Amino acid sequence: MLAALRGLNVDQRVELLALMWLGRGDYAAREWRQAMALAASDSEDRRPEAFLAIPLLADYLENGLSELGLSCADVALDHL
Repeated sequence: MLAALRGLNVDQRVELLALMWLGRGDYAAREWRQAMALAASDSEDRRPEAFLAIPLLADYLENGLSELGLSCADVALDHL
């Protein structure tokens, strides 16, 4: 998992952090741009090691996708 996170570019880590915040309830879907802007300025929380320290990361990411009207299957199919 750490290798996969390290393989993400900065933009992908920004999106991942914003998505996690959305799924955790820190932001609503209508506040996506705000979450992205804050995530872009938060270099500490988008470190791969910081993501791994979040016990419910997978749940938050899944919830975040749901808030955006997407599912894990939708994202997986888009990247095949």
